[in-house]
Amino acid sequence: MDNWINFIIMSLLILIAPGPSFFAVIKNSAHGGIKSGIFTTFGIANAHLIYATLATLGIIFIFVSSQTVFFIIKILGAAYIIFLGLKNILNAHKFEYNTMEVTKTTNANLFKSYQQGFITMILNPKAILFYISILPQFINHQSNQNVQVALLSTLFIITVIT
Repeated sequence: MDNWINFIIMSLLILIAPGPSFFAVIKNSAHGGIKSGIFTTFGIANAHLIYATLATLGIIFIFVSSQTVFFIIKILGAAYIIFLGLKNILNAHKFEYNTMEVTKTTNANLFKSYQQGFITMILNPKAILFYISILPQFINHQSNQNVQVALLSTLFIITVIT
């Protein structure tokens, strides 16, 4: 049980540090409302679900053992973050900031919010590193490792969503 509590504490510490996915949720919530933020979060959670599945099956370790593949993921992730940043800078003048009134949100494309959350997380090398370096530290190697990876990954995804 201590292992689970330590895992939750470590997960919370990782999630406290804002990253690209945090800013995607904030931006989409500010521009498209709470539904847009929720769909962005679902995209992030689904990207984690893919990584969790790959980790449970052991495929992620093969996937990241190739330095070329991991380098490509890092480059694509950085390029996507730069793209989003430039897009936000160029579109900043379109958003009206109201100081006294409730900020009006635009009708957001919920699929686009989902897609943005998913792509942001799936191309985030920090997510891959979590599943290959931090998660295995909490696995008891005397019992079924795949089940433990699946349970801890599920616990992490629930923590991400909440």
